[in-house]
Amino acid sequence: MGLRVRCRRSIVVALTAVPFFLTPVGYGQTCPATSLNQAIEQLQHAQQRPEAQKALTQCGEAAAKPLATALSDSQPATRLYAAQTLAQMGWQAKSAVPALVAASQEDSDLQVRSSAIWTLTKIAQASQTQSEQWQGWQCDRPSRRLG
Repeated sequence: MGLRVRCRRSIVVALTAVPFFLTPVGYGQTCPATSLNQAIEQLQHAQQRPEAQKALTQCGEAAAKPLATALSDSQPATRLYAAQTLAQMGWQAKSAVPALVAASQEDSDLQVRSSAIWTLTKIAQASQTQSEQWQGWQCDRPSRRLG
């Protein structure tokens, strides 16, 4: 088996563990559900939106699920800014991918569909960056043979 095949297999195995290694202990615990929901409601208001997006982005993965739920809100503005906030989160928004795919295909608002596609692209780019970092780590290590 060639080096490339072994590296690719190692990358796939390593990527399944990435969320466990990159998430610090206690991450997101300072973001109670009530605060997340309040910040999502603030996405509709232009004056409050920047702070709400900042707070949601700082909450990381803890905010991804409520933002994914917001993608099906009755207000197009909430759906649009939820998608944009998920894009800012990058790889941490990976749990929202199914909701983003649904929004990109089914939302009645063209801007929301477009934003959902853009967000999926941002998450994919962040994933590729993670993969490249792991590939360099896995394949550049000197191999040690025991025996």
